[in-house]
Amino acid sequence: MSHLTEQDRHLIANLLDAGLSPLAIAHQLKRAHSTITRELRKHRREDEENQKHKKNFCNRRLICHKRSLCKIPPGNCPGRCSQCKLIECRKYCDEYEEETCTKLDRPPFVCNGCPDLKICRKRKFFYQAVAAEKAYQDLLHECRKGIDVSEAEIRQYNELIRHGGHNGQSLHHIMSAHKDVFQKCPKSIYNYFNQGVFSLPRGEMPRMCMRKPRKVEKIRHKVDPKCRSGRTLADYEKYCLEHPNLPTVQMDSVIGSVGGKVLLTLQFDCGMMLGRLRDTNNAQSVIEYFDLLEQKLGLSRFRRMFPIILTDNGSEFSNPTAIEISPITGKRRTRVFYCDPNASWQKGSIENNHTNLRRILVKGCSFSRLTQQDIDLVLSHLNSYIRKRYDDTPAIERFCALFGKDCLDILNLTVIPPDDIILDPKLLKGKI
Repeated sequence: MSHLTEQDRHLIANLLDAGLSPLAIAHQLKRAHSTITRELRKHRREDEENQKHKKNFCNRRLICHKRSLCKIPPGNCPGRCSQCKLIECRKYCDEYEEETCTKLDRPPFVCNGCPDLKICRKRKFFYQAVAAEKAYQDLLHECRKGIDVSEAEIRQYNELIRHGGHNGQSLHHIMSAHKDVFQKCPKSIYNYFNQGVFSLPRGEMPRMCMRKPRKVEKIRHKVDPKCRSGRTLADYEKYCLEHPNLPTVQMDSVIGSVGGKVLLTLQFDCGMMLGRLRDTNNAQSVIEYFDLLEQKLGLSRFRRMFPIILTDNGSEFSNPTAIEISPITGKRRTRVFYCDPNASWQKGSIENNHTNLRRILVKGCSFSRLTQQDIDLVLSHLNSYIRKRYDDTPAIERFCALFGKDCLDILNLTVIPPDDIILDPKLLKGKI
């Protein structure tokens, strides 16, 4: 029979509160009676109110007149030690004898569902499903810690590896020659070494210097885990067939140093790139930029410029509804779709333009000293750059032909003369 689940524990607590016995609860859960009683005895917890209010459970508390047992009574001492809420008299009194409840010595061992609960003045114990589940999970984790190898085996491993390593033997050779000793795989032995189990110096462990610790990627949680529903690449292709004249804007993030500022980039079909420097790489910062663009451009022009957005599966893009719906009018302003996982080539236009962007913002550099004005300067030079792909016409000129020159003022971009264009870190004058 499997272990009790969290749902089972909540059911046990509810049935106890309803007054059912452990035997009746066992029948309900189709478990052994002993399973339920062990669960109750193991995970019952003292009532927090007992400790919070320092209740006195002594048999003689009503007739006891002892005073100053603590020797140094506080200024607001009530007089009788049995009535003190500041210091527990049981710590100082030799005659303290707790009044216990005999019901706690037999099933269900807890006060859940007791008819005398409200009038009882004795120490109380309760079974709480949440606390029981946490204690169970903690025990599981604790049991799985450490290694299942004795100290004698570790000493034997140590000597054999040290001797073989001095003679130039590989770990595989050492383990194969002593199969009766090594009951583990080579990977386990390397893991034990990394955990500091062996007393060997790193240089004496064969091939240890060639092994690097595995990098654990930080888990990035999505705002909406189901954000891809109805927004996959197949949905995007279907939507484009139904609306063949709508252009697509590709969206991505450019990372500086880990934990620093992050650049959000938007690439139009005409080759024009927009960018927004953000302090944190989260979904809210992306939403705020689109809200700002709508305020500056107006809803009508915004819809014309951003009819479709194609992006990757980063957690910063995991709240598509907030990007799609205008907070001002409550109407749809764009549609967001996602590439397939690990398929950056599906938005190749923006990825290719990032190679030009990286000529200025070199990979691995920090964006911490940059401002939005610096990013606007970088994008002005990048968008004024003449590229063969666009028939030797700068992307910024193609953009103006589509949406008007006044958009450049709104977006804080300028046209840079061909001879003045700089695609080099020196453009930012040592800020990176």
